[in-house]
Amino acid sequence: MTIAYDDFIDHCLAALSDSAGAVWARTKILAWGIEAIQSFPILRPLLLDKVSALVPLWNFRLPDDFREIMSVEYPVSQHPARYLNRRNHLDPRFYDETDNFDVENDYTTGNLYQIFFSNALPAGYHVFVNYLGNHDTAMTDVGTCFLSVRDEYETILITFVMCRAYRERLSFHLQNPTVQATIISQLTDMVNHLEEQYRTLVAEAIAGLSESMITLARKVDKHDRVY
Repeated sequence: MTIAYDDFIDHCLAALSDSAGAVWARTKILAWGIEAIQSFPILRPLLLDKVSALVPLWNFRLPDDFREIMSVEYPVSQHPARYLNRRNHLDPRFYDETDNFDVENDYTTGNLYQIFFSNALPAGYHVFVNYLGNHDTAMTDVGTCFLSVRDEYETILITFVMCRAYRERLSFHLQNPTVQATIISQLTDMVNHLEEQYRTLVAEAIAGLSESMITLARKVDKHDRVY
C-alpha cells in the first residue's frame, strides 16, 4: 500500500494512452478511481483497541468503516490468545456465560454497528476487535494520499477505471448519428472485454486469499488408551 493517488491517476491515464489528460480529465479519473475502490470486494483487515474508560462497558459503537467481524480478543495479551464466542445477544442464554459477544446494526442511526458483551468490560481494560473495513476513499490528486488497497490489486482498479472511460466514449458515440457502425462495434467489444477481464481479475484475487479460522479447542471426557 505504497501507491500515491496522484501516481495511480497517472497509471490510469497511461493505460488509456492519454498520459496528458487530453481526452479524460484527471478529475474524472479521480472520481472513477474512488468508485473503483468502493466497488473493490476485498475489504481491509483492521484492529480496534478499545479501552473501557471510567465505567464498566457493556457495549459500544464500532467504527464507521466496519463491515464484518473477524474476532474479539479479551482479555488481551494472553498466551495463547483468548477469543470471545459470538452468540445472538437476544438469546436468553447470552448472559449465562461471560465470554460471549454479538454485533448488530445500530438502529438509532440506521447504518452503523454496535458490539455487545455478555460480561461488562471493567474500567481501564482493553479489548481487541479485529474486523474487515471499507477502504479509504478520501482521496485527492496529491502525493500524500495513498491507496489502502494492496499494491498487487492496482491492476484491478485500473481495469475498472478503463471500463468506465471506454463506456463513456461508447455512450458519446452512440448519441452521434454520424459515427460509423464499425467504431461503435469496436468500442462495444472493447467495453465487454474489459468488463470480463475485471470480473476475472476480481475472481482470481478472491480465490488467492488465504483464510484463517479460529477453532475451539477440542476436549475429551477421559483418557483414551493408545493401541
